[in-house]
Formats: sequence, C-alpha cells, structure tokens
Amino acid sequence: MSVGVQAPADKRFRRAQVAPIRRRRLWPPDWKVVVGAVAGLILAGYAGYRGVSYAMGADALLIQRISVEGNVHLSTGEVTSLLDGLRGQNMLTADLEAWKATLKASPWVADVAFRRVFPGRIAVAVVERAPIGIGRLGDSMYLVDRQGTLIDEYGPNYAELDLPILDGLDGGMPADAPRVDEARSSLAVKVVDALATRRELTARVSEIDVTDAHNAVLTLKDDPTIVRIGDEQFVRRLQTYLDLAPTLHERVPGADYADVRFDNRVYVRPAGAAGQKARAGVRPVAARSVAAASAGAHASSRVVTSGAAGVKAGPTPVASTTAASQAPAAEQPGVQKPVARVHRQVHRGGAAHAQASGASSQARPHTKKGRRR
Repeated sequence: MSVGVQAPADKRFRRAQVAPIRRRRLWPPDWKVVVGAVAGLILAGYAGYRGVSYAMGADALLIQRISVEGNVHLSTGEVTSLLDGLRGQNMLTADLEAWKATLKASPWVADVAFRRVFPGRIAVAVVERAPIGIGRLGDSMYLVDRQGTLIDEYGPNYAELDLPILDGLDGGMPADAPRVDEARSSLAVKVVDALATRRELTARVSEIDVTDAHNAVLTLKDDPTIVRIGDEQFVRRLQTYLDLAPTLHERVPGADYADVRFDNRVYVRPAGAAGQKARAGVRPVAARSVAAASAGAHASSRVVTSGAAGVKAGPTPVASTTAASQAPAAEQPGVQKPVARVHRQVHRGGAAHAQASGASSQARPHTKKGRRR
C-alpha cells in the first residue's frame, strides 16, 4: 500500500499570476473629468469674485476722511475742494498720483504727499510756496516766490503780509501777460536773503527795484532818498548809508538818491539837480564841499554830491570857507562827476568832528599886455 505525500511546490519555479497593465488613453479625455474641472474653475472664480467684491466694498477700504497738514495760506476747505471726488473711492485702487497732480496745479502748492491710513483715511501733507515780495507788474500786484513764480494776485486778503514791493521784475518791458525775468528775480532773492540776516534792516526796506539786473535800488520807510546798493555786499552798503543818513539829510536836504556801491565813498544827488542842469544847458563847473562826521562812527567814508555848484575843498578841523577855481570839465555820457563832498573823519580818542568848507568862484578869461620900459 502506497501512501502519497504531497510535497509543497517550490515557489521559485511558480509562475507568477500577474495581470497585464492597461495603458490609459490621454486623448480624447474623459468627458466626466473635463466637466468636473470646468465646474471647479467656475466655482473657484465665482467665490474669488465674491470675496474680492466684499473686501473692496468694506467700509475699512473706502476713503471716508481726508486730513490736511502743512497748509498756511490755503485753508483746509480749499485743499479738500481740490480733491473733490477722492472721498468714497477705494483706498487700494484710487489713483493718488493723478490727485497729486491736481493739487499741485494750485499756484500756492509747491509739493504734496499722500499717505494711506487704515481704516478709511488719506493724509495729505502740503508744502506751500513762500512769498518773498509783492511784485509790481504793469498795473497789477502779485505775490512772488523764490523761483519767480507768481503765486496769486495781491489783494486785501493778504494785507497781513509784511513784504517789500519788488519793482522791475519784468525789466520794464511791456508784455501781453505778466512775466518775471530770471536774472532780475535772482537779484531780488539775493537782496531779500542778505537783509533777512538783519531783521532791523529788513524792517526798514519798503521797495526793491531790480530794473537794472546789476544794481538793486532800495526805497526805505520814512526816507525819501533812494539807495543804490549794486549786486553784492547789500548789508554793509545799506548800513553805511544808514550811518551817514542823519548827516546827509542835514547837509543835503531832500537828496534824490545815494549811491553806496563804491568803497569808502557815497555819491549823492541833491533834489532838482537834473532840472537845473537841463535849464542851464551846461554842466556846473564848481562844487560845494562839506566835511561832516556822524557821531560814534568808527570808519571813514566820503560822500560826494553831484549836481550842485561849488568846488572841492579839503577837510579842516573847524568849519571854514575857502575860495578856489576849477576849470570846466568835459561832459562824458555815463561818467558821474563828483562836485561836492561830505567827509567823515575819525580823530584820535574816537571823537568825530564836523567840518564844513565851501567856496564858489567863476573863471574869468584875461590877457596880459606887454609893457615897454
């Protein structure tokens, strides 16, 4: 009797039961997949749109307030009126650069900056133009800044501004529209800046005439004499005139102008001198010289008056009169002939003495006849 024993099969020789791999078709795609993808994109887009719309419409992102700082002459209401239409826009999408250009179109605004402040506020920082004077152009008056920009027409609403009048900014040339010459505006700015270092001098100046771009002419308050100060050393030259003014008004009453552009010498023209010369038809050949001193002065200056009759005489310790003669001088256009002098001298001990001397003479032609002895 035989017994059968079933031996386990050797797995190494067993044929694997592996199902063959089926490759998926990439095209055409399954319509179910396509429909699902499209539906998902539509839902995602709609959800995003609703979310953005809700966020953009939120009160926190709407411009509800506009704050203004840095304005002095422009009121807050004037600034906000220029920004009419900005309130209510979205803070993220509002074109602030365009609104900045709108605000800078105002002649008072030199620069402006916008800042978003959440929630719902736009902060506006304004930099205004600073007027340095009141420009007289034609028959109108304008506030003028350092760049020569005409800010606004001067009127009663600017009466609180204590500014000098600026004449000759257009060079005296007629124009259809008011304009400012750059060179003359630059000279006016230099004069204003220099005098600003001495507030007591600034308070004395009423008008600055820059018709001549190389010679500024000042008109002072309570002083009819105009002062020519050139294009440099404005403070020193004006102070020189102020030191000599009492003596000048005493010796040369009602002088038309005083020219202080020359070192240690001041030229003065007495009132009406031009008319006298025109009526005479010839230039005076004599001059009156007066030596005078200002009390407390410590520097020597010489004042020469033109347009009067007399001759030059040297300073003397006391007032005296000296006769002299002077030959006629040829008339030269543009050359200023000194004909009377006022001197200021300093003596030892710091005491200044007033000296005056004058003389007049007339040149008389004469001939000599020979004699026989």
